[in-house]
Amino acid sequence: MNNYFTKTLLSMVVLFSATVLYAHDFEAVNEDGVTIYYNIISITDRSCEVTYKGTNYSSRAYSGEVKIPETVSYSSLVFKVTSIAESAFQNCIDLTSIAIPNSVTSIGRYAFQSCSGLISISIPNSVTSIDSGTFSGCKSMTSIVIPNSVSFIYDHAFQGCTSLTSIEIPNSVTLIYDLAFYGCTSLTSIEIPNSVTLIGSKAFYGCTGLTSIEIPNSVTILGYQAFYECTGLTEIILRIEEAFDIGNFFSGVTKINATLYVPKGTKEAYQAKTDWDFLKIDDGLVYHQLTLTTNEGGVITYKGETIEEGSASFEIREGSSATITVEPKEKYELSSLRMNGMSVKKYMDGNTFTADDIDSDVEIVATFDLINPYITFTPTATLQPFCSEKNLNFSEVRGLTAYIVTGFKPSANEILLTPVTEVPAGTGVMLKGEVGATYKIPIMTFSDYNYSNSLVGVLNDKEVSTGYVYDEQFKAVDGSITVSANTAYLVLPAATEAGASVLNCYLTDGPSVKGDMNGDGQTDISDVVVLVNYILGQ
Repeated sequence: MNNYFTKTLLSMVVLFSATVLYAHDFEAVNEDGVTIYYNIISITDRSCEVTYKGTNYSSRAYSGEVKIPETVSYSSLVFKVTSIAESAFQNCIDLTSIAIPNSVTSIGRYAFQSCSGLISISIPNSVTSIDSGTFSGCKSMTSIVIPNSVSFIYDHAFQGCTSLTSIEIPNSVTLIYDLAFYGCTSLTSIEIPNSVTLIGSKAFYGCTGLTSIEIPNSVTILGYQAFYECTGLTEIILRIEEAFDIGNFFSGVTKINATLYVPKGTKEAYQAKTDWDFLKIDDGLVYHQLTLTTNEGGVITYKGETIEEGSASFEIREGSSATITVEPKEKYELSSLRMNGMSVKKYMDGNTFTADDIDSDVEIVATFDLINPYITFTPTATLQPFCSEKNLNFSEVRGLTAYIVTGFKPSANEILLTPVTEVPAGTGVMLKGEVGATYKIPIMTFSDYNYSNSLVGVLNDKEVSTGYVYDEQFKAVDGSITVSANTAYLVLPAATEAGASVLNCYLTDGPSVKGDMNGDGQTDISDVVVLVNYILGQ
């Protein structure tokens, strides 16, 4: 009963204070020691919003780096932080960074207006719109990624963000309102996705740094002076099939220098419309399909859109490039990446891959497999060359030995093979085992061995014109030959090269197996007997 009255009294106090005395209901210190101010939205739902201090949003209560928590405690109750109030951080000129948790679903109007020192911000996927004036006047912000949960970019959202050079608009956005990017003078590129139906009045007014703009066919409303005074435009790609009067959409654009690209077969229709006085109008645009496919083990991200266990297709202009990000899920790894059937995994830069100068339809398929602690190997010969993209441990693999080439004996045309147990990825080795048997070789997460080894590992088919390839013996390459993937070939230092056409292999003894007391290459009960007899002196 006391708890009930406490909560009721708290609700009354909060209501009174919010409407009469203070703009914020309570304050709390986050894990970094920063004080954050809150309004209670609902006692019943235990929800609250971040707001400004006191009664005046110009209090500039926030500075430096601010990390908003998902939950906050007040009066023995735990509240979930679900929104950022209107003008919450407005005019906080010393604020440099803000981290917003996934619990936040809405950001109020002018929330970060005139935060001139704000450099970076993390917007979670829970936010569905960028409200009016949210980031207007954030003069230090150079880039921002809008999550693919956002549908609307309202008026003045990024107005006056004069350092903003690039912005990625996801395919979830349908409406870009009035003045959204007004005066973003450093903005050099922006891609409007095919989901957008409205580009509002003066949306890109005065974006003098823009050199190219593509307007998709999905746009049904192009607002008054949408690209007014975009004086840097040299390329306008207009994919709207039905010709329309230009009006004041591109007023101030230097039409002598700019090329207007229109859909194939529509050039005359556009020229006949009012004010389409561009000297260069080209209707030779060609587009191709970019299809991205992945299985359940990972995701592909392209221009803010994530593809997970399935396929997605995009139109891409001929001659342009496409960069994708490929990421495995937990316990999975990328096993292959193919473009139009050809392996391109080796061309990845970290977890990204770029297809350049696209001139036809492109299909990229990423395949992810569960991380296996072993690889399997079945010899087709007693001794054969091998190379793996994994770090391998042969120390306890019964019946299979890995060798590297450590020496050359010219008088006998013979090379020396020395056994090793730890083989780093990409290392060429010779494997000795039983033909037809299947061996499980443990994968190591890390190996920093660097052998002095004359075997060159080959992970992908490779054409060579020097060295020796193995066929029961190492034979000198005559002309050129293709060395198969996951094998190895021999290259001797020039100083020791004797010009022999055939080299024999001399194998030193293989490594002992732990616990192998009788030298039979395995550990079993017979080794225990030997050990007991040894202890007993028999």
